[in-house]
Amino acid sequence: AIVVLWTLRRTPSAEQGALVIRNPGEMRAALSFAGLYAVVLVGVAWMEDRVGEGGVYLAAAVSGLTDLDAISLSAMEMFNTERLDSTALSLTLLIAYGANLLFKLGLVYAVAGRPLAVGLIGGFAAAAAGLGLGWLV
Repeated sequence: AIVVLWTLRRTPSAEQGALVIRNPGEMRAALSFAGLYAVVLVGVAWMEDRVGEGGVYLAAAVSGLTDLDAISLSAMEMFNTERLDSTALSLTLLIAYGANLLFKLGLVYAVAGRPLAVGLIGGFAAAAAGLGLGWLV
């Protein structure tokens, strides 16, 4: 404990460089999310108009691969405007979150290799089971 405290308290050396603190609410990050949200919102609405609920599910699968916030907000907006019922909303979120879990597991496999991916399958399976049970209830 003393070694950890001593390490944490010492000042950064010249070779480590000074810690640069940035505003986590930068305008660039906010605008990037706003742009992504707008694209997903328009894409989901377009898919719903073209294909119906199946289009929303497809958009959820594609969008859910990288970002859950935009598809979640878009689907909930459609629910609030009565373009999706509660069953379709929950299935849309289930698909998006499931796609995100599969993508992340695939990413772990690609970056860290099979041993780590196999070690994480149990946790990912538990999360997927929770999603499925939540949808059934």
